[in-house]
Amino acid sequence: MKVLSKAILLSLVPFHANAAGGEDCSTQFCDTDLADGFKMKYKINVPQGTSSTECAGCTMSVEMYYDGDAWIALGLSTDGQMVGSDAVM
Repeated sequence: MKVLSKAILLSLVPFHANAAGGEDCSTQFCDTDLADGFKMKYKINVPQGTSSTECAGCTMSVEMYYDGDAWIALGLSTDGQMVGSDAVM
């Protein structure tokens, strides 16, 4: 079995609009091809009492798919750096 490791740094600002398709990712899941065979679906969950531009208390739902044998990781950072960021494997 061949095991691969994929790490992708995402910049989702502004995260509520998918730049590729102009979709509103706060009302529906948006699809993004991150690499060959590596796809991500995400939706920004906007709570009542805030807007998708302000997004106070927003959360993000993510589904990631890789066509093959691999570990997939997602890292989130406010400054684009790995130090001090959060990651999920």
